[in-house]
Amino acid sequence: MRADRSAEALDAEIARMLAEADATDAAEDAAEAAGRGPDDPTGGVDGPLADPRSRLARFEEARRQLAAEDAARVAEVEAQLARRAAREAATGRRSGGQPPRADAVRRRTWDERNTTDPDARRMKGAHGGWLTGYNAQAVVAKDGLVLATGLTGQAADAPHLAPMLAAAEANVARAGLRGSIGTLLADGGYRSEANLALEGPDTPRFLIAAGPARSRRPLDERMDRRLARAGPRAAYRRRKVIAEPPFGHIKEVLRFRRFSRRGLAACASEWTLVCTVHNLLKLWRYGARTLPGAPGPSTHGPWGSLPATG
Repeated sequence: MRADRSAEALDAEIARMLAEADATDAAEDAAEAAGRGPDDPTGGVDGPLADPRSRLARFEEARRQLAAEDAARVAEVEAQLARRAAREAATGRRSGGQPPRADAVRRRTWDERNTTDPDARRMKGAHGGWLTGYNAQAVVAKDGLVLATGLTGQAADAPHLAPMLAAAEANVARAGLRGSIGTLLADGGYRSEANLALEGPDTPRFLIAAGPARSRRPLDERMDRRLARAGPRAAYRRRKVIAEPPFGHIKEVLRFRRFSRRGLAACASEWTLVCTVHNLLKLWRYGARTLPGAPGPSTHGPWGSLPATG
């Protein structure tokens, strides 16, 4: 988080780096004119971190992302104002409350970017506190094999249930496994009306715990009634013993606690690689012939936030 910068700090550092680059160019030109070789601008340090051009590019990308978010929020406020004006014109009545002001937009969430990895986001760590990193997603079968992986800079889990379930089902079919995913167990972070509405005759049976904010909407109430029955309640209790062991193995045995790469795409491939290693070790240890042919009930849940490098 020491590499996090606000928009104002990014502007100041970008200006300083550009001025420093101009001064370096001028000094090198003067040295060459005098017949001397230019000094090493990196101080003898190799790699992209020492390259002032790549560092400037990361700062500029971080600033571009903040500017894009500001522009999107201004556009949102202007759209709200337009809808408000149209409603007032249609009804002939003034809307209640203060209208939003496009010139007073404030970032509602994180207003900084990380200059080491602009794709990373600030989110809560697994044991409290905050870190700059990614939200790692996984679908785990009842035998402990990881069926699908995903990585996002979005802290909320609910938007990722549908794509992760689709990825798991595609991988199961691609692997030629018998049967299909029968039951999906997910924690409260995945409870949303949209996710509950996904359940149908062609999907697994959903068992999703109630989130921190209790809802009285019909689909929520139906899921609460389902989880209140003895059978589904007993099945849901298995989520911990299915979902947590692979993540504990990856963290504690494989000692994977920090990404070594930067950028969402690179870190996502690293996350997939380490989950593949987990699967290979499990197959090697227990032997493929002892594993069930079908994935059976599965659990979909996040590993939590992983810190980005830097």
